[in-house]
Amino acid sequence: MGEDGNGTLIIEGELIEEVACAGKVPEMAGFTRIDCRGKTVMPGRIDTHLHVSGEEVVSGVDDYRVSRRMDEHLAMHAYRTLEAAERALRAGFPTLRDMSSRDFVDVQLRKPVSEGLVVAPWIICRNV
Repeated sequence: MGEDGNGTLIIEGELIEEVACAGKVPEMAGFTRIDCRGKTVMPGRIDTHLHVSGEEVVSGVDDYRVSRRMDEHLAMHAYRTLEAAERALRAGFPTLRDMSSRDFVDVQLRKPVSEGLVVAPWIICRNV
């Protein structure tokens, strides 16, 4: 980063490959230049402690199993987990560290994410 706070990011695909001082990066064939002067570039955040499949608790219910939908069909549980992960991504969290999920739904969600079948954050599972 330059003394004036300006710099250049070289991004290839979805990864930041290099950070360089402004003005010191030559034009490169096949690259698109985006002027971000006056803007802030911020990497995605990582949520380091969540239960992606059990964050939403049914309010007003005293029974622990019922309030956390623990007896819900596994397919519906998986859909709720995907929706919660998508919500986290929209909130700026491209990576989640899940502490545990029922029936390893968090572990199973990683495959469709890596294969591009669904758009959701990368999940780092505590138990894997």
